[in-house]
Parts: sequence; structure tokens; C-alpha cells
Amino acid sequence: MIKELKPCPMCCGKASFGTTTYSPREEPSAWFSDGTPVTTAHSVNCQRCGVNNRGIVGGYQTQEEAAAAWNTRARDPRMTKHNSTGRIRKVWRASVKGCDGVDILYAPNAGKARYKMLLMTRDFDDEIKISDITVLRAQDHDVTLPERHPLAHQMTDKQIHCVLHAFGYDEYHPEKSGYRDHYYTGRKNPDLCAVEKLGIMKASSGWEADMAYFRLTQLGKDVALSLVPEYGV
Repeated sequence: MIKELKPCPMCCGKASFGTTTYSPREEPSAWFSDGTPVTTAHSVNCQRCGVNNRGIVGGYQTQEEAAAAWNTRARDPRMTKHNSTGRIRKVWRASVKGCDGVDILYAPNAGKARYKMLLMTRDFDDEIKISDITVLRAQDHDVTLPERHPLAHQMTDKQIHCVLHAFGYDEYHPEKSGYRDHYYTGRKNPDLCAVEKLGIMKASSGWEADMAYFRLTQLGKDVALSLVPEYGV
């Protein structure tokens, strides 16, 4: 039985199911964790900010699995409102004169939030002016990110890049980080092995003999989150 979907852990928006279907191939390009080739994958998506848990293969084998994975992420205690110490990711509600609906944006100040909205609207109407855009703070939805973890100082830039990649970090949408937890590469990769020794990742066998899934441990997820910047480029 499918459980009720919890609100988005990033913006508290309403969530819904999504499905990705792949065309049949003689040689599958992706597999689920039990070795089944991916033909249809289920996921959960936020209707407000667009964050999802599709991951690399497009999601999960069943809606039940997708819902369970999504619900365990609902309002991550590490990403609380700003009543605790840490870095603040400010949230804004943006609207355009003459248009219906409100968009949720992440920006350090009103000017950058308004400009970000202007760039988004230019995709469908290049006559919209910045004076047509109104932004209001949504302080109740602000997110507190942890300060840089001490273990990060023991890692090279390349190792940090690998950890962030495993965490699903996107430089344009850092607020969507955390939708996955692994990096698939050679078992003897020196950077991933070094990170594994720090307890940030744990390797498990891949589909090829010399490959492995390096999965973030809970410590690794904490470290990764501390490395995610407040805002995108």
C-alpha cells in the first residue's frame, strides 16, 4: 500500500509521483540494485521546486520504494529553519505582474532573487521587465546548512568533488543536493579509497569485477551537506 507522500524536504512543496520509461534495448544501459534491467522507473517529484529522487537510473522499481525513499528525507533535521547555528539559505517567493502563480527562489538578497526570476521568465517572454517582478521573503522556509565539517580539511579538492558528485550536487541548483548517495567507479580509485578510509564512504561490489559502488555513510552525508554552497552560480 502506497503511503502518503510527505512535503518536499527542500521547500515544503507538495510531492507527486513520476514515471520514466526506457525503450527496449538488446543491451540494457542501467540496472536496479537486484540486477534487474531498468525499463520503467518510479520516482517522487516536488511540484514547487522540482527536486526529485530519480537518481542515475530514473528512480525505483515500484512506487512504494520511491515513496519510502522520499518520505525518509522529509525535512532533514540537518536542514532546519534558522533557529540554530549554521549557514542560511534564504528563500523568496517571486511573482510576475500579469502572471498567475508564485515561484520559490533561493538567493542571498532581493536584488539577486528578482534578477534570477527575470532570467527564468525570459525563456517564455522577453518583454518582461525587472520592475514587473515582486519578491517577498519566505523566512519560514529558510534552510540552515552546517558549517564546513572538520574532515573536509583532510580531503583534496578532487576528493571533495567526488563526494559532492555522489551526493547529487549541481552547481546551478545546490538546493537539490542529497537525492542520491553513491559514486560508481573503479574499485581501486585512489581518491575514493582515501575517502573510504576516512569513513565517509563504503564500497560494495559493482556489476564488473574491477568496479564498485562507493556509497556515502551517514557521516559522509553530513560531510557532503557541509560542503554544499548556499546558492547556485
